[in-house]
Amino acid sequence: MRESRHEAIADELRERIGEGAFPGNRLPPERELAADYGVNRITLRKALRTLYEERLIARLGARGTYVVGPEARACAARPGQRIAYLLFERDFSNSYHGAIMTAVQRALAASGSTLSPHALGADGAALARLLEENAKSRQFDAVVADGVVSPATARALLGFGVPLAVVGNLSNADPLEASLGQALVDHAALARRGTAHLIKQGARAVAFVDGPALQWSMMAQQGYMQALEEAGLSYREELVFHCPDTSSRAGFALAPRLANSGADGAFVRGETVARGLFDGLGAWPGAGRVVCVGHPGDSVEHLGAPRLVLDPASLAAAVLEILAAELASPRAPAPKRLVPVTATWEAR
Repeated sequence: MRESRHEAIADELRERIGEGAFPGNRLPPERELAADYGVNRITLRKALRTLYEERLIARLGARGTYVVGPEARACAARPGQRIAYLLFERDFSNSYHGAIMTAVQRALAASGSTLSPHALGADGAALARLLEENAKSRQFDAVVADGVVSPATARALLGFGVPLAVVGNLSNADPLEASLGQALVDHAALARRGTAHLIKQGARAVAFVDGPALQWSMMAQQGYMQALEEAGLSYREELVFHCPDTSSRAGFALAPRLANSGADGAFVRGETVARGLFDGLGAWPGAGRVVCVGHPGDSVEHLGAPRLVLDPASLAAAVLEILAAELASPRAPAPKRLVPVTATWEAR
């Protein structure tokens, strides 16, 4: 029987996926793929549906369609898994954390697995209740921890007695991290790259702006200092600003201090702080030299400022790989997945 056109396209895409032909594991938009194969989008979608059903790809809404790694497919293929997604000191309305959770949820849903999201505060009371309920009758087969996860919280999470994947570093450095499965972002590399870009644009007094001085912020500050050193510029303590929190309100409140600091550019390690900063800077001469770390669809994308763009889908894929590895080999060393700095500059 002659192979249909959409089956032939699925075969070719399957082969290209196996060869690692798609940069960043992201497929081109449907419009481009349809044009490449000389078919309409209805035919292309039939081919993509085949790959989706085989769990080779995952659709992540407006963020696009991505290749799913083999370990992530193994995790998603386990039927009926119950995964708790615990977000600490953040809210799922935060587009970054919400996007990571949604990407994990979409990948798991194909096998009938469920994701149970919980936004938890810093006091530990809600976590204690979850641990107590889980001790009475096991509710979760694995746990994902995101947000501000302290060493004490991580130790409590190990009390679930199930595979655990932590998104990012703990809030403070601790030897416990060696025994945790973690999906990590290279914050130092991001800050180094962003600061170097500003220097290349002519800035000579680059400020560093972030939220509280937690572990990931200190890592980013090291990358910032490295970029200054490589450019032969002096580190100036008065150009380092740590907001009390990561809200746009905190960024807005910081704007006058930054404008009067003598800085002629700024690296900002968070898009919500950057949003407030942009609102408050007004006619500051250095406003055109602000680089922040963001993600697709964030709150500063429409401003057209240069950004280092992280893809939450990459973190979600790393989380799934960690869970798959821990489910397959519970006694193996804790897996680490470093999400590479594959961010691209976006400027309009």
